[in-house]
Amino acid sequence: MIDDSGDRKDGTAPAHVGRQWLGRLGKTDNGIVTVTTVWTDGRVYYPLHATPYTPAHHFARG
Repeated sequence: MIDDSGDRKDGTAPAHVGRQWLGRLGKTDNGIVTVTTVWTDGRVYYPLHATPYTPAHHFARG
């Protein structure tokens, strides 16, 4: 299972924060999104990997 939930954050300077779709809120807003892969057997959920998504404006142009 892949989850890309997001949380609202103020500002744009911190790494990984930007205007993007926040699944937890169900709208586009300023925030941070973490993409998580989870293994499940229907009873137990076990996180395998979590990576913050970085919006394009945090990268140098070129």
